[in-house]
Amino acid sequence: MLNAITHRKSELAFSDKPVEKDKISSIFEAVRWAPSGYNAQPWRYIYSCKGEAAYNNILSSLAEGNKAWAQNAPILVLSIMHTEYVINGKVISSSYALHDAGIANAYLMLQAEELGLATHPMGGFDKQKIISFFKLPDKYEPVLVIALGYRGDVNSLMPELQQRAKRARIRKEVEDFTDKNKLLV
Repeated sequence: MLNAITHRKSELAFSDKPVEKDKISSIFEAVRWAPSGYNAQPWRYIYSCKGEAAYNNILSSLAEGNKAWAQNAPILVLSIMHTEYVINGKVISSSYALHDAGIANAYLMLQAEELGLATHPMGGFDKQKIISFFKLPDKYEPVLVIALGYRGDVNSLMPELQQRAKRARIRKEVEDFTDKNKLLV
């Protein structure tokens, strides 16, 4: 098992230490190698550093519970999917774009972990605000926002967030979701 898989968790505490450009490049290089249907690579990313206008726009789109801790992340990454593929000159509407973007996001988070960085994906954000802020064209949809940076001091968080950050990671056993020849319900 890859260490990045077993060690990655959705962090709540981020350091204000800036992320080096070579690490950012490495993260998106990993995304470049993610598999996708028809090799269409329907993902797009906008990332921004704390203090930049785009960062503030992404942050303002977050649900209040996410803003409380995400405002400390030095980078916010916006994951976007293109819902149509152009294959051999034909436009194909893809029901796999979300799946493909999900794989790309996993590669991003695992590469970040490998580089000693923390991530936290968030579905709690206002998609319409993002579409408006970034003037996303039709057929482009926001998928999620990922906080990215170095791990910070958990004790600097509000008490309820400290409790959440210190909880053990619990995962189902493989036998709970996998069976040969039948669906487990």
